Amino acid sequence: MPPAKRSLVPALARAGVAAGADGLLVEVHPCPEKAVSDGAQSLALEDFGRIDARLDPYIRLRKEARAAESVAV
Repeated sequence: MPPAKRSLVPALARAGVAAGADGLLVEVHPCPEKAVSDGAQSLALEDFGRIDARLDPYIRLRKEARAAESVAV
């Protein structure tokens, strides 16, 4: 398995939403460097807040696409 990289989490979160994921599982820790496990892939609390805010446009687009799909059927 490749090493964990927290730098990939924002892009993977956007891709997940764009692909239609109904939820995301993101590891968050107050101090990822001191986490007992999975610190390399964990986000700091403030980083998670920024990702969450940046997902809003993707979520909105996905909702619009789903609405359009249900009308077309």
